[in-house]
Amino acid sequence: MRPDTGSDNSDEEISQIWNAVQSALSQTNVDHRFILAILLQESNGCVRVRTTENGVRNPGLMQAHDGGFASMETSRLRGPLLRSTGWSLTVLLGL
Repeated sequence: MRPDTGSDNSDEEISQIWNAVQSALSQTNVDHRFILAILLQESNGCVRVRTTENGVRNPGLMQAHDGGFASMETSRLRGPLLRSTGWSLTVLLGL
């Protein structure tokens, strides 16, 4: 367990991330390797990553600059990000 983000991703969450990356690829024509590189750099691919906020909110797996999506504060670490709605480009970008 990581002290700052909770438990590691499950196999299902990893699969969902991959599906979201493929969806982002089809929507944007951005190479999946580039999307994964940003995702790994910004959040280590952890679905429970917290929103950073140093004057500007940076939520999501890609820590989107001034994004308006969900925050994963410690008190809210209760399961996968977006369990009910599924994964999408929105999750990756933090919109």
